[in-house]
Parts: sequence; C-alpha cells; structure tokens
Amino acid sequence: MTNSIRLFAWKSIESVGQGLWPRRYDGPNQSSFGTDTRGNIAMMFCFSVGVFVVGAGLAIDYGQAAKVRATLQDAADAAALAASVAGDLTDGQRKNIAFTKFMANIADSPLAAAAQPVVTIEHGAAKVGATAAVPTAFMRIANINSIAVGVENHVVGTGKRIELALVTDITGSMADTRNGMPKIDGLKLAAADLLDIVLPNNAVPGAARVALVPFANYVNAGSYATQVTNLAPTRNIAGVTNYLISCVTERTGTEAYTDALPGPSAWIGASVNGNSPNNYSLDGQCLRNSGNGSSELPGIIPLSEDKTALLNEINSFTPAGSTAGHLGTAWGWYLISPAWQAIWGLATPPVAYHDPEVIKAVVIMTDGEYNTQYSSTSSTDQALALCGAMKASGIEVFTVGFGIDPSEATVAEDTLTRCASGTGHYFFPYDSAALRQAFNQIGNQLTTWGQPRFTN
Repeated sequence: MTNSIRLFAWKSIESVGQGLWPRRYDGPNQSSFGTDTRGNIAMMFCFSVGVFVVGAGLAIDYGQAAKVRATLQDAADAAALAASVAGDLTDGQRKNIAFTKFMANIADSPLAAAAQPVVTIEHGAAKVGATAAVPTAFMRIANINSIAVGVENHVVGTGKRIELALVTDITGSMADTRNGMPKIDGLKLAAADLLDIVLPNNAVPGAARVALVPFANYVNAGSYATQVTNLAPTRNIAGVTNYLISCVTERTGTEAYTDALPGPSAWIGASVNGNSPNNYSLDGQCLRNSGNGSSELPGIIPLSEDKTALLNEINSFTPAGSTAGHLGTAWGWYLISPAWQAIWGLATPPVAYHDPEVIKAVVIMTDGEYNTQYSSTSSTDQALALCGAMKASGIEVFTVGFGIDPSEATVAEDTLTRCASGTGHYFFPYDSAALRQAFNQIGNQLTTWGQPRFTN
C-alpha cells in the first residue's frame, strides 16, 4: 500500500510543482535556494491531496461493507422473527422458514447474496447469524481484497400468545345515548376494533384467542348450563318435556371466589336455587328481567379464533336487564381458566397461569354501578373479590366504565379502579369515540406485550 500511495503522491507533486517553481536551480550561487519554502508548501499540499484521495477510497470501501452489513442485519431480523412467530411447527420447519426468509431478503444484493445464514432454534427462540466477504475497490492496492462483515440476531420466544376474555355489559342502560349514539352501538364498534387488533386477518394461527361474556342480570351459559349447575337437561312437567333454563347466577360457598372446576360444593348457581320446576321452561331460553319477556340474553363463547363468529354475536346485542357485574367478572375468569378445560373441551386447552409465553387478560366493560346479586353479598363486593383472585393468578384485568351516569360514578368508578390491575388498566370514556380509543389502546397494549423481542 505504501509504495502505491507514494508513487501516486509523488506524481501529483511533480505535476503540480512545475507551476509552483518557476525558477530552476542553477548551482550553489543561487543564494535563495536554502531559504525558499515555496516548494515545501507544494509538497505538503500534494501530500494532503494524496491522503484525502486514499481516505476517500477507504471510506467508499467501508461504506460498501456497511451497506452489505445492513442488508444482512435486516435479513437476519426478518428470518429470526419469521421462525419465531410461525405457528405450531417443529424446530426443523422453523429453521427452513428462517433460511428461506433470509435468502429472499438478500437476493437483490449481489454483494450479500453469497452469504449463508446459520440458524439455531432452541426452546422456541430463534438465532440467525451470517457473514459475508465484501470485495474492496481501493484497498486492493494494499492486497486487502475484501472486508469481512458479520451479523447475528436473537429473537426470544415465539411471541407471547394471547388468551383474552371480553366481558360486556348489555343491560337496559346501554340503550342510552352519548353524543347522539346509543351506547350499545358504540360498544359494537369498539369491540370490532379490539378484535381487529388482537385477531387481525393475517394472524398467525394460535397467536391469540378471544372469549366473549355478555352479561345483564344473568350470564347465559347456553349448552354448558347442565355441566356447570348439575341439573338435568330436561324435566317432565305435567307430561310435557321442559328444558333447563340456561341462565346462571353466582357460585356460593368456599369456592365462590375461585376458578375451581364445577363439582360437589362448587356448582354454579342456576336461575332458581335447587331443582325447581321454575328452572325449566318449554324452550330453556335465558330471558332478561327487563319487562321485555322476548329478550334472550346472548350466550357465552369459549376461547376462539373465529373473529366472524365473535362479531356476529356482538352485533346481535340488544340492551335489556339489570347489572350483575360480578357474574360477568366470574365468567370472564372461567373462560380462560385452565381448570375449566373439562367443561370447554377445546382442542387447545387454556394455558396454565404464569406461562411466560402467554398473556391472559380479561377486559370488563360496564356502564354503571353493579346492582343485582342472588346472595347476601353485594355484586360490587363479589366482583372485587373475584378481581383480586384473578390478579393473584397472573391475569391482567382491564376495566372500562363507559358513559357512566354521574349519580353512579363514585361507586362505579371506585369499583372499576380497584378491580383493574393498576394504572393504565382502567378507562372511563364518556362517548363512543372515546370508548373506541380505550379499546384500541387495550388491544395495542396486549399485542405489544405479545411481540417477540430482539436481544441483539
């Protein structure tokens, strides 16, 4: 490198010096020769030019290497992320996904295209590394023909999965308007927003599941009513087959504030205590006590990835009934409880509590004070006890007080604030636009927590 640069530099000095030295040296009598410094300036200038040119060349080579490194880093990021979030696959399948993704991302870069990724999959984490030799242009004069660049990326986990129960108040007061829109319509829009965030159309299978609990003065257990109450599905009354009413109330006794599987001393309350004929009707429908006898309460939906089914149920909501908020709270817990798998019979059971790869959350929306219960303990006190037990199990509890009437605000807001997991988990939107904003914030928070994390 030195000889090459020196030859280049001296040629530059010779060429420029002819214009800076008009006088020729004629021998020892040229008295000004020893004190003439103009030639020194020329040499310094030309040497500086040479250094500048060499530096610029080095910068070009290193800049090219940095560009290739950035391409490799982007490819490694994409490959590690793709391998981490790819469904329920074997480590070998994840490795193939990472390799394919990496090669696709460097295909348009001729200088990076020769790189071969090294992919490691272990315990759901993906590590992707790669090196490349970037040919030089200017550094070749020093026999440095390439610059080695390397990258490595490590994605922790496959991205946290989400198990979410959406608990929605559809009582009579949800017919009230806020800023010109019935609250029930605002709920439908906000719930759709939340589902779009948690269950996007391009969602990775298994990444998130949502359960639904509409409540009023009851919860409608639907086809699960027999299993949870231990009452017969039918009863012959005056020679006519009657069906068990699917409305359920609170559980009492030692398991009142737990998620214990229904069973002896842990059965869920029916619409009427005991095996009374009043627990049965010709159709078994769960009707709300709103004065609108034809108004059936929509039923629960266990954890599901079927956004269409969830939206169809939500869009069927009509407002009626009073507010048994503790029932909605309890069933939000039951629907994501691993202890209840024997009831739900899901192909993929609810995950155990405190699993580092899963976010369990309950979102409870109500528009007023809890005012209906079937035991001697108030709905509010029961709800707070249930919320405390859920939080102790590692469940993130979000609460939303929607358009609460000022006459109920003190008690309702205190209940929801205490029920929530903490600051950033409770919201008090007044109108539909603010409700949508709250639901969007909750959805974004959940999915942000659920993202895979790069460690380098």
